[in-house]
Amino acid sequence: MSQGFKSRKLLFSIVIYLTATLFLWFAKINPELWVDVIKWVFGLYAIGNVGEHATKAITGPSGS
Repeated sequence: MSQGFKSRKLLFSIVIYLTATLFLWFAKINPELWVDVIKWVFGLYAIGNVGEHATKAITGPSGS
């Protein structure tokens, strides 16, 4: 697995992005819903990343 895809959050976000894009491509969802899905997915990804890094900063490098 490449270095960029070790994060389950990133992989999950990409899968949801691709799924929503395919649904848009095949006219199963409208463009407004696609925009909402993308905003939520990557917004939650960003919040999760900030939370993860903040927790690491507070607990220290050993994680204990």
